Amino acid sequence: MQQSGARLQALFGALSGLLAGCPVAIPVTDQIAFACKSTAECSGGQICVANLCQRPSTNDLDASRVDAARADTLMADVAGTDTRRADAAGTDTARTDAASPDVAPVDSARGDGVATDTAQRDSAIADTVQPDTNGSDSASPDSSAPDAATPDAAGADACSLPAPPTWWDTSYAVRFPLDVAAAPAGYTIEVVLAGADASAVFGAGAAAGRDLRLVYHGTGVTEIDRDLRVFNASNIVVRFRIQEPAGFAGGARTYFLYAGNAAAPAPRTDGHQVYLLFEDFEGYNAGDNGAPAYSGLPESAWRVVDDSGNRVYQGSYAGRTTLQFVGQDRLDAVIEARIKYLSFSMSTDWVALQYRGSNFDPNNYVTYAAGIHRSNGAAQIRCWGTTGCVSPADQTAFTPGEGSWYQVAVRFLGAKSMLYVDGVQQAAIGNAWTGGQLIGLTVNNANALFDDVTVRMAQDPEPPVRLRAAEHFCP
Repeated sequence: MQQSGARLQALFGALSGLLAGCPVAIPVTDQIAFACKSTAECSGGQICVANLCQRPSTNDLDASRVDAARADTLMADVAGTDTRRADAAGTDTARTDAASPDVAPVDSARGDGVATDTAQRDSAIADTVQPDTNGSDSASPDSSAPDAATPDAAGADACSLPAPPTWWDTSYAVRFPLDVAAAPAGYTIEVVLAGADASAVFGAGAAAGRDLRLVYHGTGVTEIDRDLRVFNASNIVVRFRIQEPAGFAGGARTYFLYAGNAAAPAPRTDGHQVYLLFEDFEGYNAGDNGAPAYSGLPESAWRVVDDSGNRVYQGSYAGRTTLQFVGQDRLDAVIEARIKYLSFSMSTDWVALQYRGSNFDPNNYVTYAAGIHRSNGAAQIRCWGTTGCVSPADQTAFTPGEGSWYQVAVRFLGAKSMLYVDGVQQAAIGNAWTGGQLIGLTVNNANALFDDVTVRMAQDPEPPVRLRAAEHFCP
């Protein structure tokens, strides 16, 4: 009873102390237990359990060690957070120092070029470095942190800041500089692309190349007329005329191909602005003979007719008839035309492009002709003349079908002449007479149609053109 009374008295005193806010001793079994908030307030090997300093049991000791370990880990995580924050801030400072002083720092984590305040980035970094809930000291950084950022795929790889000159029209997403060699004034440049070059331009353009633009960056920046001859993933052929009045000295950043505008309006395609001579006969009425631009012998053998809604030029004659392109005398040139054989009447039938003529009078002439011979089944170059005609000739087996259109071209330069049908060389001679410069068309014992006639300058070699790498507009 005395022992029980002593314990009651001790408990009463302890409660009084607690009410007063003082550290007190509370009896537990045979011991006096002091109130505590942490083990640091206990002595004599005791630990704080349930807010009382007690001699530890085995379980209590394990729990205490775990608590102490967690406390240490928490402190380490807090220190680590501060360290990482400092490191991240240092990284941002270094990045900002490396940048131009007038350029706002870029949020590397986003990679989209949006300027972000340094303090905001530091806060974001600190928030992503959280203590591991399993007590690990090594927190996993968020993938959006600067050191773990991945550049935006639509960034520098797909968007290149345009080098001078200025972008012509921002509705066109891509352009290709053309490295064009020197060429004389008025020269028609032919751009021929194949393989990877053709694939790149074809992939950047809209269907049928309707958004493909030729743009001149010279004294001004303007779209120029172009003649798109072929447009597919394997081959592209497009032509334009040199714009410099005194000729082009050559260079890589004056002429450009633009593409990448699905809503592009119709391009500029006036052939008169591409060639020395261009004629599609759409400006004539049916029945016109084409005078005074074209002079036929006899005139009655030549007239404009309608062919399925298109105006074309018809040459039809029992015998030989010629047509001169008035004012287009050329010693060296390329003549092209689409030709359709309608019918022939004799084994001497002949439909051709005529060049190097001294006179187109059927009774007194010297001229060369390059074309197709239906009855003989040949694509042929030959010299025709009543006097003074050197007689080189070359031909390849070729039988044109009646009612079919063929693209026929002759390139004559110095002593050389070459005949092409649908882009394939069919004949060539190397000692052509150079005494005349008249050019035109000829029909002999046949009925044929001509359309899209062009004449352009020729030189050897043709001015080469190189396609440069694509440049993408950066909005």
